[in-house]
Amino acid sequence: MSLEVGLLSRNLITKERTVTHSTDNFSKRLNNARRGGGILFCGAGFSADCLSFKPDTTLGTGAQLLAIINENLVKLERPGNFGKLQNAADALQREIGENGMLALLKERYAVAEVTEDMCEIVKFPWDSIYTTNYDNSMELAASRLPKQINSLNNTDDPSQISTPTPVIHLHGFIDKWDIKNFGSSCVLGAESYLKSSYLEPWLKRFRDDVRLAQFVAFVGFNAADFHINQVVFDLSGLREKAFFINRPTAHADPDTVADQERLGRPFFFGRSGFAQKIMHTLKLELPSEPRLVSFERFDPPQSAPDVPSVETIENFFLFGATSPEQLARDSNNRLSDFHITRDAVDQVLSNIDDGARILLISGDVCDGKSILVNDLSLRLSSTRPVYQLLHIYDSILDEVSRLLEFAPNAVLVMENCFDLREDRLATITKQFEGEDRILILTSRSISSEAATVAHSSLEKLNNFAAVPMPRLTEREADILSALVAQFAGWRHFYSGQDDQKSRYILKTCEASLPNFLLALLKSKHVRDRYREELSKVSLNADERQAVAIALYVARIGENAPMSFLSNTLELDFGGLLADLNKRGGNHGFLLVRRRGSFVEAVPALGAKNALTHLFSDQELVGYVAEFVTKLSEIYRNDFEQHMFNQMLRYSILKGVVSSDAQINRFFDHLSRLSQLRTRPLFWMQWHMAKTEQKSFVDAEKYLEQGYAAAESYEKSRNITYDRKQLDDRKAKFLMIRAKHSHREPAALFRDFKDACDLTRRLLNRPEPQRYPFQTLETISDAFMDRHSDMIPIHKPMVHEWINGLIQRADSKLDSVPDGYQRRTATTALQNVKARLERL
Repeated sequence: MSLEVGLLSRNLITKERTVTHSTDNFSKRLNNARRGGGILFCGAGFSADCLSFKPDTTLGTGAQLLAIINENLVKLERPGNFGKLQNAADALQREIGENGMLALLKERYAVAEVTEDMCEIVKFPWDSIYTTNYDNSMELAASRLPKQINSLNNTDDPSQISTPTPVIHLHGFIDKWDIKNFGSSCVLGAESYLKSSYLEPWLKRFRDDVRLAQFVAFVGFNAADFHINQVVFDLSGLREKAFFINRPTAHADPDTVADQERLGRPFFFGRSGFAQKIMHTLKLELPSEPRLVSFERFDPPQSAPDVPSVETIENFFLFGATSPEQLARDSNNRLSDFHITRDAVDQVLSNIDDGARILLISGDVCDGKSILVNDLSLRLSSTRPVYQLLHIYDSILDEVSRLLEFAPNAVLVMENCFDLREDRLATITKQFEGEDRILILTSRSISSEAATVAHSSLEKLNNFAAVPMPRLTEREADILSALVAQFAGWRHFYSGQDDQKSRYILKTCEASLPNFLLALLKSKHVRDRYREELSKVSLNADERQAVAIALYVARIGENAPMSFLSNTLELDFGGLLADLNKRGGNHGFLLVRRRGSFVEAVPALGAKNALTHLFSDQELVGYVAEFVTKLSEIYRNDFEQHMFNQMLRYSILKGVVSSDAQINRFFDHLSRLSQLRTRPLFWMQWHMAKTEQKSFVDAEKYLEQGYAAAESYEKSRNITYDRKQLDDRKAKFLMIRAKHSHREPAALFRDFKDACDLTRRLLNRPEPQRYPFQTLETISDAFMDRHSDMIPIHKPMVHEWINGLIQRADSKLDSVPDGYQRRTATTALQNVKARLERL
């Protein structure tokens, strides 16, 4: 057996290690798949010998059928030398008709016997079995065992699949063919397969199965024949778990090896060898750890043997390119050679020692939450198993329950926890109350404000501890200064003396890591580094869009799963990044990188710099609008729905697009999507853009459109739509318009009255957010500007209304969620009071 055919120039030791690693991964994944996640895909070679086909390298789903049709054409004394299957099939069907074709294929593809090794392969507890074969070999093997299966034709409905194991005949199934469905069901090779739109539900199911799989086996499969790369876009995720079982040979065809290595790992021990491995695996002890889909076990990396290079430190700060080995070295040895070891790590561990079991670490974008969590995972993994959330799948609740049953003292880490639906988060957190298990959650401040109810629910839990990311201490400021000084970044955004740099961090930057990084990452030095990085590779159109979207996702503050970008963009994102890394030189391509199953990009604050200066407004709007359009067309999980909502936000878009015309183009394009026209918050986003552009007529029209959408929502679903965001926007809009346009005194008075009434209503809600406090600030600002234009009798009335709102806001301030929201609300209220004192 050789996996490196044609690569004899490689060092023999390297070759042996690669083979061993591949074999170990094969065995480990196959055994783990006994608990679920095993997918079998059978091509023509699986049953070729049972159908009297010679198993050679030309064997494929179309090749064998082409030979049959050409033979029958010769028997009919017609030309039988076709090279294209569709042409040959058309010619034969003209001679014998559809009934004749049906009879021919049913007779030719009926299997009478199967081999023992076929039965052993079918015996494995596969989640699903896919085949491009018309024949009944799978069904016959199952009956010999016996094993219950559910045979499905490609015209069946995927949503109606039930247990037992489904066997899906993607190209059609002879046992389910009749004269009514034969024409639509019989797929003649890859070309007609890809053109068959009715198969899309099956292809989607196949993509979903592959995405969730532990182990994907392709047996008797010709990679060049089935064009899997055209239906499964996340090939990077597939490569780690896909294995091709080829017939034994001493001289594997190099093209076959190359084709298969693009998708997974080729093996040359044949169907019989695969059956032997399955028999051996089924005799092993069943893995005790449950199947992991949403979570992954945290395996501490080895500590780096040496101090990091200056370049490694700079790449960490400017590009966010972490070195797990350097992080481990710092954490294990209590050093800060690569990153700031935060005092907060010991504070969190102290909370845990004092009985906290549910901990929420919250803070601003780029304040080091992920690095803090990594250091905590390193420390905790010495005494407890640690599992980190990777993806949010529908099965997450069952997975958490199984995981905690297997490891009652486990640590579960869930970053950006409010991306998860509130009801799911509540179900998970309740399992940690009063138990010897730990749940570490993180959230950005912007997420907390969007999930106030969920945040408040956490605070009511037993054993809960809120851990706001603290300001930098003097020790940490000194470390930060020393690290940045190594790559000479200081001179590009601060010209003070060395002994003043820590003071700059503590005073000017308010001891805030995000404030410091904002100054660093928006500097010309960083902009030039980003441009240099982009100039290392010459991007084609697809690559340019892919990089822009990855940076836009980073701008939102996320590291996206590879499958999310691959499937939405309909390209192999992992393969794209691998190619860019080759072209990028020694350190690869640093603007966007792969980290496991995630796409990692420059820090969120740096992404804004990159998007603004590396892409034009026109192309960026085009990329994002197209991406949102594609997202609108698919069923979205929790994360995808979160990203869909975030990508619609005007506040995200305006940070990287300055052109009013292009911003309007973005919303105009999306307004054509029926799914968005019915969303009140879509119209509110466009309203916000028009308000900022001072296009008040359009702004008012779109706001009214939002109210109309809310009313339609209520009628269609028979539930009440919460209009708090629309009402808050209306109050702000009335005041912004009053300040920046001419209004008759009577109309101006009505604007103030309506704005005050709406704000009072919002402040009277049980748990107000920061919004009405900021709206009150907008009201006071407009009153300061326009009170001289008001009728004398109206001035004291409006003044009295504002004072009443101030009193109400004072009484409700303690009800605002602590942290970012309360700080913002407090600042707004202080500004209101200061303004009115000047009147």
